[in-house]
Amino acid sequence: MSSKLDSTKLHTLHNFRVVLCQTSHPGNIGSAARAMKTMGISQLYLVKPDSFPDAHATALSTGAADLLENAVVTETLAEALTGCAFAIGLSARKRGLSHELVNVRTAATKAIEIAATQPVALVFGTEMS
Repeated sequence: MSSKLDSTKLHTLHNFRVVLCQTSHPGNIGSAARAMKTMGISQLYLVKPDSFPDAHATALSTGAADLLENAVVTETLAEALTGCAFAIGLSARKRGLSHELVNVRTAATKAIEIAATQPVALVFGTEMS
């Protein structure tokens, strides 16, 4: 693999942010940070978390405490999405929303294309709905 390709992939990953909305269990924040670190994604945004910072989040972050230390905490989803050119809301359930619904492959392809030059958000939550 050429270094140019590696550099492009790295830049693309730097343009992804994970947004967790109204996280009720701090362990989920730590687990998400650990998964992000494994994938090379470093921007974590938290919208109105119930408890943060929290020792349980740190304990479950296993090697990703730096992501927790640099997490951006906001009051609204709009604040967390500031500067993003594209946002993907992820859900395990079918939703009746006015926004376009696409399968994961289509969303991922579009997100990677946009993240080559602009910020993209992956939005999760809330945990209860």
